[in-house]
Amino acid sequence: MKVNKELLIELVSMTLGEDVLPLVEMLWKKSNYSEFKLAEKLNITVNQTRNMLYRLSELNLVSFMRKKDKKKGWYIYYWSLNKKSVTNAIWKYKKKKLEEFRARLDREQQAVFYVCPSGCMRMTMDTAMEHDFMCQECGSLMSQQDNKRTVANVKRMIAELEKDVASYEAEKENIRLKIIAKRERLARAEERKKLAEIQKKKEAEERKKERERKAKEREKLKAQKERDKIKAAKEKEKKAKKLAREKEKKAKAAAKKKAKKVKKRVKKRVVKKKKSSKKKTSKKKVKKKVTKKKKKRVAKKKKVARKKKRK
Repeated sequence: MKVNKELLIELVSMTLGEDVLPLVEMLWKKSNYSEFKLAEKLNITVNQTRNMLYRLSELNLVSFMRKKDKKKGWYIYYWSLNKKSVTNAIWKYKKKKLEEFRARLDREQQAVFYVCPSGCMRMTMDTAMEHDFMCQECGSLMSQQDNKRTVANVKRMIAELEKDVASYEAEKENIRLKIIAKRERLARAEERKKLAEIQKKKEAEERKKERERKAKEREKLKAQKERDKIKAAKEKEKKAKKLAREKEKKAKAAAKKKAKKVKKRVKKRVVKKKKSSKKKTSKKKVKKKVTKKKKKRVAKKKKVARKKKRK
């Protein structure tokens, strides 16, 4: 709710006096004003400035903060207009004035008033009777006043204030409802956020479970593959061993066969050799016999030849 400067000036002038208005004007333009600068600009003493500020502080229209002067060592107060409190103070003052005008309207409507012709005094009928309807200021005879215009003015003032207060209350209610609506929106948003977080956590847990399930399945498949691989390897090894045994058997059989063949060939060779050696020996014997006969013949011929030479 925005602070109205005119209302503030009206409030200050009605409650504290017009001497405070220049100070309010300065604080309206700028905040955190030191009391010494305020006194200097207003061309008054510091004590007079403080007196005005304290009067404003009583209505909670100003706030202050203090800072220690490093050079001089004392505290300097810096003053600002408390605009939030200003709004409340203005409307409190208006409500108070409204109550006062209502009370005055009741008095104006219920009582009979007497006035001095010179306008010195105005009093009720009871008070006028006590003074014999004589003015205490100038001694003139007082006459009954027709207060219809006063009543009309008071009613007009009441209507204006009621309108202002009603608009203020409506605005205040509107702000309150907006605040409530905002809080509700924030609460709903917070609730939605919490629900979303819960849902998110739930989904995350589900995803995690799904991942774990898939990981387990993968592990199972991997283990199954490993088992199948091992099984296949064992079967392969078994087949390889079987093939190796069969090959070995075949090799042994072939070696045996070969050995038999070799043995047979060797036997044949041995037999052949024996036969050939027998033939050779028989040939040698025959040859030896022939050579002996030849030698005998040769020796005989030589002997005959030597005998002939001798003759």
